[in-house]
Amino acid sequence: STQSTGKKKIRTPLYFPLVLNMERFLSSRSDNNPENFEYELVAVLIHEGSSANGGHYKAQIREEVGLQRWWEFDDEDTKIIKVPLKNIERSENDLDEKDEDEKYKSVLCSQNAYMLSYVKKGRKVNKQDPTLPCQIIEIVDEDNAIFKSEMTQKRRKYEKQKNCFENHNRVFEQLWKKIHAAPSVDAPCFWICTNWLKQFILGSCEGDPRKPIDNSSLLCTHGKLNPLELPNMKRLSPEVWNYFHRKYKGGPELSERSYCNDCVLSYYLSQKNLTDEAEKKEYFSQILRSNKNQKGFWVSKNWLKIFRAKKPSIPLPPTINDDIACKHNRLSPLDEKSRQIISKQAWGYLINNL
Repeated sequence: STQSTGKKKIRTPLYFPLVLNMERFLSSRSDNNPENFEYELVAVLIHEGSSANGGHYKAQIREEVGLQRWWEFDDEDTKIIKVPLKNIERSENDLDEKDEDEKYKSVLCSQNAYMLSYVKKGRKVNKQDPTLPCQIIEIVDEDNAIFKSEMTQKRRKYEKQKNCFENHNRVFEQLWKKIHAAPSVDAPCFWICTNWLKQFILGSCEGDPRKPIDNSSLLCTHGKLNPLELPNMKRLSPEVWNYFHRKYKGGPELSERSYCNDCVLSYYLSQKNLTDEAEKKEYFSQILRSNKNQKGFWVSKNWLKIFRAKKPSIPLPPTINDDIACKHNRLSPLDEKSRQIISKQAWGYLINNL
């Protein structure tokens, strides 16, 4: 390109005939037979892509003998096509109207044709199957032998995995009938990590001794069963646990006696605090709604919002009405929108719960 000084793919449509007559391009000739000047299209090399610096190549080639079918070769994909450039419509109207040669009216049009191959029409063609060199035959035979060996190994591996999974599914179906422990709280049971159990169900533990049972993620800091890990554990019957432990080893063993009393108590207290806090918030909301006479105490809306939304672990601001008080520690007349009146009962509740 003269503008970019670089290579550029020409996108102008190219018209070319199926049969090319070269007679008009000769200044003199000694043969009066017009067929001796005709050449027929036998191959098209196609470049796909908008850039001259990259893209994809494929070839369309016509058979030399027999049905003279057209074939398309696109990397490892090979298929028969009706005509070359089958996705490009033939054109009979784009030629010069003054050209009366009927042989030029059967043409193809393409923007991606990169190279055309013509051969002389009516030439002698060797109709016998071509013979490959011995070296090529040896290479092909060697590759075929390697391919057959690999396919045999893959087939054996597939059959082995198939039998393994079928056996695993039969075992799993039997275990599933016995996997659940008795519903009683004091009934004998064992806990197992659900992540490991999922791997077993999918069959990824089968035949792999490197995947023993791993319950370490279920332990608390005291080395016992952590109640906070309840969503990540499954309660098993002793029979199923014994089967798993005997076959896969690992641990640690966590039974119905493995609960950590300290962590259970701590969890209970934290839940109780959350419940108490929710009850207090509901009670305080009822008190606020009951103040219909609009008499009582002024309180900061911002502080009240923090108080109603706070969690037990988040401390409240130290004073209630700092942001609605003036410098003389009196109610500021300038902050009417930032304060509201609450009842005496609600004020007393705030003071007692700071």
